[in-house]
Amino acid sequence: MTRAVIDSTCFIALEHIGRLELIPRLFQKVHAPPAVVDEIGRSPDWLLVQGVSNQSLLKALRTQLDEGESAVIALAAELENPVVVLDDKKARCVLARWG
Repeated sequence: MTRAVIDSTCFIALEHIGRLELIPRLFQKVHAPPAVVDEIGRSPDWLLVQGVSNQSLLKALRTQLDEGESAVIALAAELENPVVVLDDKKARCVLARWG
């Protein structure tokens, strides 16, 4: 099963060009933490809003990244092999360090 965790900037950019439907077509399940949903202002019916359980990891990430990126990475760490959809270079570097 192809699962993704998406950040707000990617969501907003696709919505802006009228191509938001690409996300659920590419992935069977699409997750976002509440922080991302707050940033985008809505939750389409295909978006699975899921909170982060590991608050320690979330707090550690917040020392380096903003709230949305931190929550996306922390949520992705709790799921089984998701694709992480981020545009932030610093957040991608954090993910790369984790392998």
